Amino acid sequence: MAKKKKSTKLKPGVSMALKIALIVFIAITLIFFAARMLGGITLTSVVENIKISISNLGAGDGFPYSVEGTGVKKAYIHSDKLFTFADDRTLLLSSSAKELSTESIDYGAPIIDFKDGKAIVYDTDSGKLRIQNTSKVVSEMKLDNKITCGAIGEKGNFAVSSITSNNQTFFTAYDKSGEEIFKWNFSDELVTCIDLSSDGKYAVVGAIKSTDAETDSKVYVFRFDSEEYVSCFDFNRSVVVSVRYVKSHDIEVITEKGRAYITDNTTKASETDFGSNTLHDIDHIDERYTAISTLKYGSDSSVIVDVFDGDKKIYTIDVGSSAKAVSVNERYMAVLTDSKVTVYNKKGEVKAEMSADVSASDVIVSNKKVYIITPVEIICMKF
Repeated sequence: MAKKKKSTKLKPGVSMALKIALIVFIAITLIFFAARMLGGITLTSVVENIKISISNLGAGDGFPYSVEGTGVKKAYIHSDKLFTFADDRTLLLSSSAKELSTESIDYGAPIIDFKDGKAIVYDTDSGKLRIQNTSKVVSEMKLDNKITCGAIGEKGNFAVSSITSNNQTFFTAYDKSGEEIFKWNFSDELVTCIDLSSDGKYAVVGAIKSTDAETDSKVYVFRFDSEEYVSCFDFNRSVVVSVRYVKSHDIEVITEKGRAYITDNTTKASETDFGSNTLHDIDHIDERYTAISTLKYGSDSSVIVDVFDGDKKIYTIDVGSSAKAVSVNERYMAVLTDSKVTVYNKKGEVKAEMSADVSASDVIVSNKKVYIITPVEIICMKF
């Protein structure tokens, strides 16, 4: 009788190594096949994608995640990951709180604008700026003048406003390669906010000017292949604090007195007045939706939150207590108060409530998850 062959079982570590090698091989094969079919994929981008894929393998220790350094100032959901920004670094965390990538920041007063996995980080103490994605710095620049604000587009193009020593303000737009494509001298106005259209052809810019001891605002729309602005809107006796492309060429403008909606870059279609209430917080990380919280007249704690979908207000929540931060996406809205986070659905109905430490400073709502930011940790709760 023939002897039965003995089966050879691989050790767990060897088995995992072979699985990783197989995944990498398949990834390389698919990427190069796509490159041959579609073109435009370089060896550098392939290597970067492989590095990210490998770093995603394995799990982290889970949330809460202990925050080091200066503490998180902003956080963004990208895919199923959390991208965070602090004065000293950016950090990408997996859904299990694994550190996927980190990039240090050495600016004196850094600010970030984040869109579709891309970011511009700029220094308001100088003319330094850098373009990065969630995993690495792509390019860096040093302008001659101080930067006052900046924005990045979905296509990787970006724009900044800068101010000279004699208080001349310039708005400058660049393509994704960092080449200047448009410039405008604002003379006696100060730029406060910028956004870029998704097709990379337009910019909307908010600017303020002091007249007779009062502050007036204007909102300009520029097309980069034109020497003149496309349109200009006056917001007298008001300070424009946010401009944003919402749908294609539709624009949302927020001042401390209200919200305006502009269609097709040219027509002011609707306005919402805050009345006697005071602007408190804005969240519009999601492409279409905006949550605006205002303090009731005469109160320093009682808050009302209005949620908008494009040019329509879809519901209003009377929080009735101090609200530190709001966060909104296409399915939910979350409000952070001194003691808890309340999550609402699209109808304005309470979906979930969870406790929060008094030190919490920000909240980010994702699908069925809420991230709570404190000075020492990031907490993730499911609902």
